[in-house]
Amino acid sequence: MSNFNNAIDNKLLDKIVYGDIAAPVEPGEIFYQLQRRDLAISLFMLPSQCGWPKAIKKLADIEQLIHRNKKAQKEDSEKRERF
Repeated sequence: MSNFNNAIDNKLLDKIVYGDIAAPVEPGEIFYQLQRRDLAISLFMLPSQCGWPKAIKKLADIEQLIHRNKKAQKEDSEKRERF
């Protein structure tokens, strides 16, 4: 990937040009949405390719990361409230 815009699906960029997505839309937001879509597709394909145990383990890993991130955000907000 030589350019950041090469990572963005051209269909999404076309939607911005034609007004299907409210502008202004940051390229980072489009990239984030594209990553979410790719993650969902890979999670749906994982059981058929690797079996359910691996898919369940992957979902558990993702849930653990989300929980860890929420806990860190909560601790940060509590620290800010103290000061």
